[in-house]
Parts: sequence; structure tokens; C-alpha cells
Amino acid sequence: MTLSVCLLTRNEEGHLERALRSVAAVADQLLVVDTGSTDQTVEIARSCDAQVHSIAWDDDFGAGRNATIALANGDWIFWLHPDEVWLGPGREDLAGLMADDGVFGYLVKIRNLIQADRSDRFSETLDIRLFRKVPAMQFVGRLHPRFTAGFAENVRTWGRPILPSSITLESSANLSPKTEAKARWTLQLLERELADRPGQLDYMIEHARTLGFLGDPRTEDALTRAAECVVAQRDAPDAPTVKTQHLLEQVIGGAPPRSFGALNRQEAIRLTLRWFRNSPPLLWTLASSHYDRSEFFEAAAVLEHLVSLGQTGHYDRSRPFDPSIITDHAVLNLGVCYAKIGRTVQAISCFETLASHPRYGTEAVSYLEQLRGA
Repeated sequence: MTLSVCLLTRNEEGHLERALRSVAAVADQLLVVDTGSTDQTVEIARSCDAQVHSIAWDDDFGAGRNATIALANGDWIFWLHPDEVWLGPGREDLAGLMADDGVFGYLVKIRNLIQADRSDRFSETLDIRLFRKVPAMQFVGRLHPRFTAGFAENVRTWGRPILPSSITLESSANLSPKTEAKARWTLQLLERELADRPGQLDYMIEHARTLGFLGDPRTEDALTRAAECVVAQRDAPDAPTVKTQHLLEQVIGGAPPRSFGALNRQEAIRLTLRWFRNSPPLLWTLASSHYDRSEFFEAAAVLEHLVSLGQTGHYDRSRPFDPSIITDHAVLNLGVCYAKIGRTVQAISCFETLASHPRYGTEAVSYLEQLRGA
């Protein structure tokens, strides 16, 4: 089985070489399809022995991915972003994954760096990046490509599952600051996508959030329309899209709390606990909201759950977040809540575990002194 590692690029000279060098040992074909770079991206790709092609860009990552895969000659496709590097496994283990005739593709672990100088500080998400190249494969989505509904249904009927894997990438995407120029470019893609395929809740929510970042007066209407779609499905066993979390955060985390139609704070909390019981960033927003309203018993309950998620590792990995919110930072805030509600023994236990912590130790020792001196 052969592997084509595929990348879609534009002005990626800052990190492309590192990305390509990281996969050189596992790729049978390094394929870079460029969409109009004006820097050294193309030259760098060629210096890394990549096959380079150019395509016209029409604000459509799904179309760009389809054009790239059409040029690939491998039995399997691995999709890599230019700001990612391959951490493992090696060629032999990868060959074993591709040799399994009963599998269509694999989920890959992506370590999303939080600090540029700390490779040990990351959150981890999952994505389908390794899959067979088969006829009629098509992606759709101007901003976030996904398999077309028809092709996804074909995959299900084949009985070949998509399984977890040990493949790990490191991504620096979250280290780039969000600028107004980038937000306006994103807004353009979102609006074209919603014009092409109206009613997609995930895009509606991202559209509203982007408008909000830009201070656009259309933000409230966009949020309300998205909220109406969520409320219409509030009795469903699962959330209509993982991006519903962002809308719930808008309601819960607002100061003062905000409402969008029937989606008020109470309903947002109910849906959070119904649909996103294991989502650390949303639960952290909920705990903070309870604390700010002096609802210390409720905040403690949420923080206890966050600490439990950190201990078991059984949490939703669909969003990047600071891992301290399920470990030491959560423990510190839990100790504060325990102290507020008179559970002194439990509070002392929390602070004692952090007494020598490089980041929270000073604060924890201060709380200990206050409690023991009381």
C-alpha cells in the first residue's frame, strides 16, 4: 500500500519545510497544491522533493481538497495542514494500519499547542486524516471540508469503519493571532458557504461569532437565528453540532447573562449538562458563571466534574483548551469554592496538593495560611 501526503498551501513559507520534513520518511508521494502563493512556498516545497501543482482559488477548501486528491497516486491519502508536523508512528506501524482491509480510515490525534515555547502544553483533538483513495470520493465545504453526505453514506454501507489510531500531529494553528483581516476573509467564506447551502447550523454559529469579533451590527440577529435552530432541537439526545457549545457559551458566559429568543441562561445550562457533559471549555465557562454569581455550591459541582475528567481522561476532545482547566487550575478554584461553602477540610486538601506548584503554589499557600489561621 502506498501513501500520498497531501497539502493545500498559500504563503506558508514560515512553517512548510518543517511540515514536509516531518512526513518525508512515511510518504511515498509528497503532494503540494498551491493556490497562489506570493512568497517562497513553492520553492520550499520543491526543495523538499514535493510534487508541486497550482490551482485557481475560488474561496473553497472543499474544492481545493478534491483537486488535490485527484492528483494523488497513492492507495491511501494523508491530509496534512502546513502548520502541522508528524510526531509518529514510524513507517512500519503506519504500513500495518494501511494493510487492514476492513478499515476505511483512521482518526488522528492532533496536539494543539497553547504556548509557542512549551511543546508539553497542548490540548488534543481528533480528526479523520488517513483514509483510502476510492472512486467518487468528494469533499464539500468552503471553510471546513467534510465528506459529502452521499459519500459518507457509502462509507457506512461498506461496513469499513473509521477507527482511532496512534498517529499524532502537532499543530501550531492556535498560536496565530486572530486579526481583523483574517476574520473578514473567514466571513467571506462563511457567507458564500451559507449562500450555497443555507441552514447549516455549524456555519450559522461560526458566522455569528465572526460578526461579533468584527463588531458587526448583524451579530445579534445572527445569534438569535442560530439559537432558534438549537431550541427547536433541544429535546434531541445529542447536540445538532459540536459548535452549539460556542452559542451556549455566549449565553452562559455573558456579563450580564444574555438571551437569544428562548435560549436563556437556564435553558443554556440545561443543554450544556444534557449535551456537553464532558466538554472542558464549556464546563469551565459554566463554573466561572456560577462563581461570578456567588453560586458556589453549583460551581464546586462543575469543578469536581472537571477534575474527574482530568483524572480519567474521558473528556470531549473536539475543541482545543488549556489543560490546566481539568487539572491544577480546576483544583485551585475548587479549593476556593470549598472554602466559600464551609467545606474547610476539602479546601485544605486542594491547596495542599498545589503548595509546591510552580504556577499556583504561592496562591495555594496563601489560602492555606488564611484557612489555618481562621
